[in-house]
Amino acid sequence: MREEQNKPARNRFRKIEVRMWGDEKFRRLSPLPACGQGLWVFLLTGPHTGPIPGVFRSGRAAMAEELDWEIEAFDKAFGEAFREGLVKADWKAKVVWIPNAIKCNRPESPNVVRSWGGEWDLIPECALKSEVYESLKANICGLGEAFERAFFEAFGKPSGKASVKPSGKTCPNQEQEQEQEQEQEQEQEQEQEHGKTPSTYRPTAEDIRKIFAYWQDRMKSPRSKLDDKRKASIRKGFDLGFEPRDLCLAIKGCSLTPHNMGQNDRHTKFNDVSLIFRDAAHIERFMAAATDPPPPTAGAPMSKQAQILAESEANLAAFTAMVNGHATTADGFVIDDGLTVEMES
Repeated sequence: MREEQNKPARNRFRKIEVRMWGDEKFRRLSPLPACGQGLWVFLLTGPHTGPIPGVFRSGRAAMAEELDWEIEAFDKAFGEAFREGLVKADWKAKVVWIPNAIKCNRPESPNVVRSWGGEWDLIPECALKSEVYESLKANICGLGEAFERAFFEAFGKPSGKASVKPSGKTCPNQEQEQEQEQEQEQEQEQEQEHGKTPSTYRPTAEDIRKIFAYWQDRMKSPRSKLDDKRKASIRKGFDLGFEPRDLCLAIKGCSLTPHNMGQNDRHTKFNDVSLIFRDAAHIERFMAAATDPPPPTAGAPMSKQAQILAESEANLAAFTAMVNGHATTADGFVIDDGLTVEMES
């Protein structure tokens, strides 16, 4: 009798249709506010989910748009879930993983496992995918010999091809962006200790000079100097696995982010290369802002520098249209449609 009382109660499960998120009546309801719990429900049941429990391919901007949240609000909510150990992500590879999902959604038969093979092939190769592989293997193979055979038939052996390691970091909120440069340097040193996978691209001194020249042009700061600290920051962007085009897009995204360009309660710009290339999360955030700029901060006045930049953006767009969609800076960068930035070979 006592043993029966000590037995844990069976978990209760409910089936939720993914198409709920597109249902006409559901979409007329009050939307989810930007919060950790709301994001967690979305991660578990949203239209991005696939047949393999807990692992899917999606980017930050795509999910934020699906929820009608600002990207900063999404990052804050994701940070809450990450800190609780509920979810991990490699935003560069666009891979998201909910570690405990497989424990709550075990396959009903070996044939179900076999059906996951095609979906697994669509998940981009990265270090996080290797971690997911080991977790799925442990959970599925533990169900019995038949499940073990099915697992290796569907998933095979890990390829060992890992791109950039998942940073496990979400984009920081605005308060973090306002930290002093001494704190930025400390975080940079900590990230170097974590051992990022080196990029296959080896930047030359000329590459670094061009990146900085593009930053000077975008930020209207021709007198700024390319000192050793800024060189190290740009080189770090390459070391994190990003290419010249990515770094230029990040610079552009920062220049289009009102908060970083001085529209904040401090009337201070947070746009130095040391902040833009602070970590992978910052770079990815600003890359996204290059094509989907955040709106001005409510109630924050636009600085004179921001006004000049906004006017320059409008002039550039008009000029671009006049020259068949192409504009070129003096330092070797080609800007297509005012959005895409590439470095000439």
